[in-house]
Amino acid sequence: MSKTSAERGLEWALGELLRVWSRQFDAAQGVLRGGSAELLRSFSRIHAAQAQWETLADNDHALRAALSRELHEASEQALHGLQFADRLDQMLAVLHGDVERLRRDMDTLRDADPATLQRWLDELAAHYTTDEQRERHGASTAEAPGQSGVDFF
Repeated sequence: MSKTSAERGLEWALGELLRVWSRQFDAAQGVLRGGSAELLRSFSRIHAAQAQWETLADNDHALRAALSRELHEASEQALHGLQFADRLDQMLAVLHGDVERLRRDMDTLRDADPATLQRWLDELAAHYTTDEQRERHGASTAEAPGQSGVDFF
């Protein structure tokens, strides 16, 4: 039994959608790994500075000031690293919305022409909230997103 043009078109669109979602999950995983590594580095710095602080003589003001700066900078880095949770939440909310849109539009997409299917896929990018999502939307799986700074939300 041969497939109709609409069935082939929907099959193509679903294949593309699965590739897009796979890259989005890769991007979310990258955010998770980067945020976790940043937190680990921060807390390691804080622990080392705290250990040094405890061994200082009361009159070593210059070293106390240096350690105080180190603790402040490491604490700032840790707060920065904690933002990965917010970024992941945003990325996964977008993917959840994509699933809901697919569920809602499935009947319409079943009979859509290739241009309509492509527009529907292109509209996914309009909902992205992070650079990683935008960079990965149409990327080949070999491409990795550039590491950008974290924006405070």
